[in-house]
Amino acid sequence: MLEEVLYTEGREVRIDTPDAPHESYTSESDTDTGFSDSDSDDDSQNNLSNHILQEIQQGVYTCLVCTSEIDAYSKIWPCGSCYRVYDLDCIKDWAKRDSQRESADNNNRNWRCPACKSQNTKLPTTFTCWCGKNVNPDANPMMPFSCGNSCDAKYDTCIHKCSTVCHPGLHPICSAMGPVLPCNCGAETKQLPCIITPYEGNWSCGRPCTDEVCELHGSCPNFGVCHRGFCGQCEEPVEARCYCGKASKNLACHKRVPAKSIGHESWIGNFQCEEELEVRFNCGVHTKRIPCQPLTPEILNPQCHLAPEIIKTCPCGKNNIELLLNGPRASCTDPIPECESVCGKPLLCGCTCLLKCHQGECHCYNKMKVKCSCEQHEFLVPCQFLQDGGKPSCTRKCTALLNCRRHVHNLAVCCSGEPLFLNRERERKRLMRRGEYNALSLSQQDINMIIEPEHICLRPCNRLLLCGRHFDTHATCHYGPCKPCMESSSDDLVCHCRQTVVAAPVRCGTTLKCPHQCVREKACGHRQEFHQCHGDDKECPKCTFMVQADCDCGKRVLNNIPCFKANDRNSCGLKCGETMACGHPCDKVCQKSCVAEGLHSVTCAKTCHKIRTVCPHFCKQKCHHLGSQRPENTGRNLCDTYICQDQITVFCECKNRMKQLPCGASIGTSSAIGTLLACDDDCARVAREKMLRDALNVPSEATFDNPYPESVLRTYAKQWKWCSNIETVFQKLVDDNTPMSDDVYERSVIMSTVKKTHHFPVMARPQRTFVHQLADVFNFYAESQDTEPNRSIFVQFQPDRSVKPRYTLAAALRLYEEARSKAQAERAALLSAQAEETPSHEQPCNAILIQDCFFGVTQTDLEDTLEPIVLRSHVPAPEFKSINESTFVFYSLEAPASAKAMENELYLMSKSFVKILRAKSLAFACKITIYDAATNTCADETEGGFIVVGSRGNTRESSAVPITASSPFDVLREEDASIEDGMESEIHEGSDFIQEESESAEEASREVDAEIAEDLSETAEGCQVDQTGEFQTKLDEVSTKLEETSIALEC
Repeated sequence: MLEEVLYTEGREVRIDTPDAPHESYTSESDTDTGFSDSDSDDDSQNNLSNHILQEIQQGVYTCLVCTSEIDAYSKIWPCGSCYRVYDLDCIKDWAKRDSQRESADNNNRNWRCPACKSQNTKLPTTFTCWCGKNVNPDANPMMPFSCGNSCDAKYDTCIHKCSTVCHPGLHPICSAMGPVLPCNCGAETKQLPCIITPYEGNWSCGRPCTDEVCELHGSCPNFGVCHRGFCGQCEEPVEARCYCGKASKNLACHKRVPAKSIGHESWIGNFQCEEELEVRFNCGVHTKRIPCQPLTPEILNPQCHLAPEIIKTCPCGKNNIELLLNGPRASCTDPIPECESVCGKPLLCGCTCLLKCHQGECHCYNKMKVKCSCEQHEFLVPCQFLQDGGKPSCTRKCTALLNCRRHVHNLAVCCSGEPLFLNRERERKRLMRRGEYNALSLSQQDINMIIEPEHICLRPCNRLLLCGRHFDTHATCHYGPCKPCMESSSDDLVCHCRQTVVAAPVRCGTTLKCPHQCVREKACGHRQEFHQCHGDDKECPKCTFMVQADCDCGKRVLNNIPCFKANDRNSCGLKCGETMACGHPCDKVCQKSCVAEGLHSVTCAKTCHKIRTVCPHFCKQKCHHLGSQRPENTGRNLCDTYICQDQITVFCECKNRMKQLPCGASIGTSSAIGTLLACDDDCARVAREKMLRDALNVPSEATFDNPYPESVLRTYAKQWKWCSNIETVFQKLVDDNTPMSDDVYERSVIMSTVKKTHHFPVMARPQRTFVHQLADVFNFYAESQDTEPNRSIFVQFQPDRSVKPRYTLAAALRLYEEARSKAQAERAALLSAQAEETPSHEQPCNAILIQDCFFGVTQTDLEDTLEPIVLRSHVPAPEFKSINESTFVFYSLEAPASAKAMENELYLMSKSFVKILRAKSLAFACKITIYDAATNTCADETEGGFIVVGSRGNTRESSAVPITASSPFDVLREEDASIEDGMESEIHEGSDFIQEESESAEEASREVDAEIAEDLSETAEGCQVDQTGEFQTKLDEVSTKLEETSIALEC
């Protein structure tokens, strides 16, 4: 071995060279490069690469091994540490001989660089470009040994890669900007150049840290300035005592775990020492040792675990010790007997102990059926074998596909990963059926992470790459497409404009991206669009030069039409508008077929809107002109084939009844317009009342048509200001949606812009009720929304329905009060006149008796039904009470001022009661009576006496108390009783008979209306009421006349 001294980069280097003469020399080429210690680092980094390339281009770069010159046509190997370039054959021979020497000395085949003495483990065998991506690059005198691609070497000190073209020597300093980094506390952010970006240490904003880390010391231990991460734990030393109290030491503050201990004294322990504490049970015999822990009286003096009070059974717990020993154990030292039963204690594995009753630990001797690793067979194995981690195995070969999905894992026996493979395959097939499986969404690395290790294929791939010329010989067998081909071509890649050239070598599959403008000529002759040059397989963008073009209908010449659309369909946006055969305008928008060929819309989507011949309404069906041209519809008006659904209003003859009905007109059916409804009993009642008023000259109680409910008027009387505001909103909504113009177009424009709804703010329930009732009067749609207590209401105007009422609230309230006052005055005068002319009797009636109630009717049903009549009455403290199952009584809890006036009031109320109760099928009979609240009984009149009705429904007759006609209503009561008895018998005979009688009575009523009016008028002329007490006589005459003419039963 000889020693060789070389001068590299201006320094003398001594090298041990095998089989070479000992000589010392200085390389002229090295000194000419100007490398010296005095040069700055930046200059070295910038100039080293240029000097190496320049000397190789000039053919003056010297190989330190053979001292020959290296040019652009040589094969070289660069050192990765000192970047010195050597001839490949020379450095290969050097490395081989140096590695043999190292192997002989140290059994190590490493070799050293001749220049820098850096250790290398791999022998140089391949000639590559500077970046190592291209093998055997072609000679390139302009840039020797460079592949022309970017270096892409990862910097050791940052996250970027070298973007310089493949080069020798050091990588240039990274000039990119680093990421945006927050300060240590996160209060501020900063972005710096990559070279000065603190990737590991971050940076401090200088703000003081105000966090408190300890309740004793408080301040942040990081000197109170911005720092990274948590403030840290308090490290201040604290004198601390252990839990058992045997040891004390200085402890860091954050390591304390305080807990209270109670022994002979109390203290706060902060840590657990290594000492153990001996604790004696309360028996004084047995002891146990416990580790240091917070002490309590229960821990220091526990109860003995062998005490007779605790151990009461044998070890298995099935037999009592007293039965086994014929007596109890005296102390904890007495032995514990064992029984002859099986232990049967549950074990940790889930089984039970099979041994005989014993003391000590139980062991499992059970056998269990378990599946093998591939879960295809079952074996009977000891449970203890499973607890020790054992697993039975079968001889079945694995059928799972490996991760490449080309090979089967059939060399393994009883594979534990096969069940996972089968489950994964079932899930994959399910996703494929649902169209949700994407085999290419996962990379090969992701597939290897989710698959079992035993199912990863380790065979070489050897598949043809996408280039179609090379095979993937370096990668292992995998799923999906192979990586791009890494081979290269020696031909230059030139673009169409010939301004961009990728010099050889060109990697197989490389695509050319030219940044220059495309220069291809267009067929239209216009200038080329601004886009980059591209290959022949891609078309140029469409011409966007603006030209003039005629629209499809020829009505307009369109400007600024892109050239590529000049010959396409160009629409002016106007509708055709020509009248079609059906009479409607064509709705096609600017089409050639309408102008050139006269082909308008095949189907018309408009409403027919023709006047029907069977009714005056418009046809609202879809245009059916094409249907009328069919042979089967010749001579037919299709508008009349549909049933008209327009709503019409029909009345009865007396205009008392009104009903909304569909028109219903069609070819075979006439319209319902002009149809009269049949008058009902209410119509007959109204007609009779009118004839009575006309005959007796009695004015109507209601002197005006009141559109408002009484509850609305009562609310307005209490809160007139708020109610007036609500009414004003409703009136404005009606006025705004009711335009006065007769022009249909102007009305439609106004109706389309005006507001049709109004949202009120949050209201209470009574206020919302008022708004709902007022909306019904105006025919508005009203709805409450949201939940309590934020519930509000909104109203919506309904066209053709919503109208303002005839009277305002103020006017209606004034008229209502006047009519009510007048009616009450007339009624009071009538009652007082009756009371004066009626002879007094000993015991007036004080209640209303409701009898013959239907099954299931309760007192609550009667109260709810008769509540409106009771509220309008003048009965003080009204009350309902049950006599028995089918009998109820209505009376007053307070004594009236006038018994006679009360009797008259109750009589009038009884007539209203019986009408409502019969109409709603609640009860049949209703009359006034004498009620005794103390005994809960009342008198029901009979001939010559009365029957006392008790609480259980039983009756007892009393002939000693005759009922005399001491009231002007006594005779009428007798007539009522006879009439009600007759009606009861009719009900028992059947509902059909009642219906026939009702129909015949209604028909007879219509026939004699004229005669009734004349007779009643003659009677009424002689029945003028005067002030001389003849009222009762005249009333009897009128009543007799009404009964004879079947107008009324009573008067």
